Amino acid sequence: MTKKEPCCKLDNNSVFLGLTSFPEGEEVPFVGQLTSFIEKYKDGWLKPREKHPIFKYDNFYIPKIYYLFSKFDIAVLSVIDSFKFPSLSFGSHDTRWIGDVKNNTNKNDFSHQVILSHTPVFDNTTNTNFHSTSEKLAKETFLRKTPFSFPLISITQLKLNNAILIGTGTDYTRCVIKLIMELFELFLIEHPLIKDKTKDINAEEEKRKEAKKYFDILILGSYSWHEITLLLFSTSYKIMLDFIISLRELDYGDMVEIIQSRHSEDLNKLNENPKLVEKLCENTEKEFKIEATHLFTSLVSSFGIDFDLLKNDEKSSMNEEIQDAINSIETKDTCINLLKRFSIKPGHTEHCANSINSDIEGFRVSVCSGRGGDLLLTHDSDKNGYDASEIPNHLELAFMSSADIVTHEKEILEAGKSRHMNEDVTSTYTMLSVNNDVVFKPKILKKDPPIRDGHVFFENLIQDHAYIIHFDRDSKDLVGKLLKYVPKVTVNRMLNAISKFNQGLKDRILFGSFSEISDFMHNFINKTAGYMDRDISMVDIDRYINSSVDAFETVWKNRYYSSWNMNDLSDSSIEFKGGIHLLISALSGAYKAITSVLGEKSAIALVTGYTRMFSDQKTVHINYFDLFQPEIFATKVTHEVAEHFLSSTTYRKDKIVKMPRIIPELIKWNRNSHEMIRKGMLNKKIKDPSYNGKKTNMRNLINIHYFREIFADMFSYNFTFHNDENLFLYWYRNVYIMDSASWRKTKNKIVADKDYLMCFIFRLLSIRRDISPEKILRYWNEPEWDMDEGKIIAMKKYIDIIYGSGSIFGKWYREAEEYVKTLYRTYFETGNTNGDDEVKEMMKHMNEGEVYPFDIQMKSFINNPISKSFDEKKEENARIMFIHTLKLLYSYLSTIKQNSEDGVNDINKVILRQNDENIPIDDSLGRTKIYYDRRGGTYIPDPIDMGKYLQHRLSLIMSLYDMHTKSKYYLTSK
Repeated sequence: MTKKEPCCKLDNNSVFLGLTSFPEGEEVPFVGQLTSFIEKYKDGWLKPREKHPIFKYDNFYIPKIYYLFSKFDIAVLSVIDSFKFPSLSFGSHDTRWIGDVKNNTNKNDFSHQVILSHTPVFDNTTNTNFHSTSEKLAKETFLRKTPFSFPLISITQLKLNNAILIGTGTDYTRCVIKLIMELFELFLIEHPLIKDKTKDINAEEEKRKEAKKYFDILILGSYSWHEITLLLFSTSYKIMLDFIISLRELDYGDMVEIIQSRHSEDLNKLNENPKLVEKLCENTEKEFKIEATHLFTSLVSSFGIDFDLLKNDEKSSMNEEIQDAINSIETKDTCINLLKRFSIKPGHTEHCANSINSDIEGFRVSVCSGRGGDLLLTHDSDKNGYDASEIPNHLELAFMSSADIVTHEKEILEAGKSRHMNEDVTSTYTMLSVNNDVVFKPKILKKDPPIRDGHVFFENLIQDHAYIIHFDRDSKDLVGKLLKYVPKVTVNRMLNAISKFNQGLKDRILFGSFSEISDFMHNFINKTAGYMDRDISMVDIDRYINSSVDAFETVWKNRYYSSWNMNDLSDSSIEFKGGIHLLISALSGAYKAITSVLGEKSAIALVTGYTRMFSDQKTVHINYFDLFQPEIFATKVTHEVAEHFLSSTTYRKDKIVKMPRIIPELIKWNRNSHEMIRKGMLNKKIKDPSYNGKKTNMRNLINIHYFREIFADMFSYNFTFHNDENLFLYWYRNVYIMDSASWRKTKNKIVADKDYLMCFIFRLLSIRRDISPEKILRYWNEPEWDMDEGKIIAMKKYIDIIYGSGSIFGKWYREAEEYVKTLYRTYFETGNTNGDDEVKEMMKHMNEGEVYPFDIQMKSFINNPISKSFDEKKEENARIMFIHTLKLLYSYLSTIKQNSEDGVNDINKVILRQNDENIPIDDSLGRTKIYYDRRGGTYIPDPIDMGKYLQHRLSLIMSLYDMHTKSKYYLTSK
């Protein structure tokens, strides 16, 4: 990149947003337990960092609680510096803050949901908010020094229109975020409720500062089904509602009009896409203009109020401040509409209704349809109540102003507490809206809405992706054959999987996620169809279909759980918390980019709960924490892909060079070598000086799996590490540490599995045969590994024998090595990309925590000659993605290694945590910037380094996401 492009920088910390419910009558104690839990987490987080006072943690892990008018009762906001807390700690399994189930003290049974986010920070703008970090934004909003500065909150999840997002990636997201900030600035100037507060101030900057006392904003990127999470803070529900409605009405033309003067470079990048939306609509009969396309497909909002304002403690010293905060809430808001719904246990309806009626003056309770025995609580000041038959499904009665709601919610909470409503109520649902006769819009948005459908959809793409099911037993197509021959249970599973896939494609919001698995589904269907035309065991058909459906089910869950369809439901996945749609899209895109050239083109990544990353020809399994710490994925992905070049009966024929046919010969060689060892024709034992003249057995180091590992390591060494020996050793050592197979539990301790270590080093020496023992020991120097120069020399001698020029294995090894090198040179001109200008630029972006854009490569995507067939263009586009992905992975691994070196010791230490708390790192362990944990993951003692590593990780993830989103259309459509 010759020119510094405006880019998005990912902040080195973020804001945690957790939603939970609580039991009626236990609200205040529950919130107290939750607050105490997070504070204790902070204490445990800080304790091992006592030697790093340079970094102030004053604003981190400070919980701010808001009462919500939604199915969830409260929202928890907190500044965090890693995703460990939302991933590991914030959950219903922790009895430290939900009670003891065994002793029947678990009254705090609750549903919860995590919204995972990063904070974008932009360059090249005069708006100071773009430069603000999460911590600074938190201090200006929910962590302001003045208590209750913003008594009201709105949480909005914004889903971008897929018709624009696919093909434009983070360019579109960046423009929308800047549009939101510009609209916010217009509201500060023009909204009548704010203007009334600032009318006596003349200086523009002072007016703006004063305006932000009544309305402020915090924009987060999201990893879930929506791309942006918007937090609004105010003293007025109407201001927030007006802002949300203005957002809902925005179209592409509005965005151009509002941001073109200040952010023209961003718009230019977006418009460089060759009118992609029009391409998506080629098969539509409607007149279409890109300017008329709505920016959002969905906005989901919840209003809330500072929970501390609902506390009713007469002895509290904060009563006066609480009253001041209540008085600050805007009284000019129009009527508030509230629905309070209680789900009642059977047999408890009358008791609960009488409790509410007797304890809360001015309210009326009505029974409504629902789960059975649901009660609706409505204010009775203007209405005299309703018969049950007159109550609609969603009843909203105007009954109070914004300020009054605090008092009445206090009454409701207190009534629940005094009457032990938690014994009657299983759950509650509260919804709030604001009646606005006139919705305020900034002048620039005041225009007559055009009569058109601004939600352009993917009719042509759905036709390409979907599979039509005809339930006709006599049909000659696949379904007809399945219904005739395959067991009923298996057929049913397959047809249900196809149906769920089609439903996902028809979902305007989730289309982008489900289109990613179309290749996988069509390969599954086509291969099954092939089986139907062969004479084959029914067991084999049954096994193939069920294994494929199992994989699809996990892939479907990755994309469906925590989506808009489950917006009000608790996190329900066993493997992960929070939506991971963006994360899985990024890593799945990287995997597909590699398999499109080296492996099965329809292979896909899926997130499971397995500790170890593993793969088959169809899928690669990664775990939830690898999404946030993608070092293992980056290190092993090419290895996993290359393993499936080989099978016991077939070999790959490549256009470039014939793949060495090794398996039959190697199996024969392997058997013969063991027979020769048994007969003493080869040395069964080799002298090992470290054992004082004793000999060590090498026979167990050779087995059939060894050949596959060697072959896969060749690919990894070339394509991931680009023949960079130091980087290869560094990361293979680190991944070894985090591999559960490397360790054994013995006598209540975790110790090294020395047999596994010997096999691993033996494999390593086979790849780098000329490596010195000193270099190996530099990386494998932990005392418990018991690795010394004598053992390494002994293994090298044995390797020299089996690699001898006359051996079958030696012949295959040289053929395989030349094959991999030749294949590598067809994609990368030089043997090492360390001097590559693009790699240098990528590493520069990663060091700054910036997204590396796919712009240059995208031009090659777009400008492929029309004369080429689609398959030829698709193959060339896959090649571009392949090269780009491998350079990103190499740059990421190089950046982490580079920044882990402290000038003295770049060989990071191993640690073992005895419990879930972070152990203090003392000088006896040696100093290093990053520790690799035997139980998985990393530990970074210095908080500043923690932020840097977080930025590196986010940079890789968002760069991969940018590539995958921009190229998705060109790889998955005709």
